[in-house]
Amino acid sequence: MTEQIVLIEKLFNEWNHKKPDSIDKLPESGSYRQYYRITEGDRRFIGAYNTDRRENEAFINIGRQLLHTGNRVPLIYTADLENNVYLQEYLGDTTLAKYIEKAGENSNSEAHTLSIYKKVIDAMPNLQIGSTNGMDYSNCYPRAAFDRQSMIWDLNYFKYCLLKPLRIGFYEQDLEDDFNNFINWLLEANHNSFLYRDFQSRNIMYFKNELYFIDFQGGRLGPLQYDLASLLYESHAQLPHTIRETLLDYYLDTFSETYQWFSKDKFMEHYYGFVYLRHMQAMGAYGFRGLTERKQLFLDSLPRAIEILSALIKKHPLPLKLICLPQIFKDLTTISLPGIEK
Repeated sequence: MTEQIVLIEKLFNEWNHKKPDSIDKLPESGSYRQYYRITEGDRRFIGAYNTDRRENEAFINIGRQLLHTGNRVPLIYTADLENNVYLQEYLGDTTLAKYIEKAGENSNSEAHTLSIYKKVIDAMPNLQIGSTNGMDYSNCYPRAAFDRQSMIWDLNYFKYCLLKPLRIGFYEQDLEDDFNNFINWLLEANHNSFLYRDFQSRNIMYFKNELYFIDFQGGRLGPLQYDLASLLYESHAQLPHTIRETLLDYYLDTFSETYQWFSKDKFMEHYYGFVYLRHMQAMGAYGFRGLTERKQLFLDSLPRAIEILSALIKKHPLPLKLICLPQIFKDLTTISLPGIEK
């Protein structure tokens, strides 16, 4: 029995006053957090072990705020932060990604995909705006807001974990100048909503005919556009362009009907800029987790991400005068990936 299981079992015993029948480790994904399925009789729970205490505190505090404001997120039962463990509600093992993949076996899969993604978007006004009532952003981690520093980190992830390993050529100062111009432009957008940060199909659970949202520990104050970009341009989901466009229109209509202050035109001024930013961050993650750590899920996602990038630069080029980013994007779309078939 590992140390992590011992700690989770101890916390479960103290909280439930019963020993679990079993504790099984779940497969790891893109983080170093470790999750365990706990079974006791006909009930199930999730135990989490994570040595980053500040991230644990962020998850617990944001989770309670999201639940308090009427969002479907897992209940957090108890925690032992000194020993890096906490217990949360079990929401099954069907992510939105799995649900859509299974639905893809049906002849009417595109209509079904649209239907379920519209349900996700229906939840976004309360998740992005309703949750801000009473939100204490000082609990967020690693930053209270998705600000200049956050964007620099994302772009450096792209530079050092993707461009450098792939030996994409660029002049350092030219790229830094492009990054700064890009960030200055994005900072013109409104940043007064709750930014979920990693809003994608593997962090949305389909459980008892309802959608639930997990893994929001990176949430903070930020722009509306980023989460929609995360949802619609996720490489793993491979949404067709027509579906992305339909869902974008649905999001714009939903927010216009919900909030009088919402402006479609203002939203769209920077929307595709945040699509690029999120996509560059994701490609940096695929580079690190895939090319460096050799995790197959991320290796498989990288060619798909490059296909999305290729479509982006053709349909929605950035409306900025940039020195070298456009050429970097073109180079990425033609590169041979080491050990990966495109």
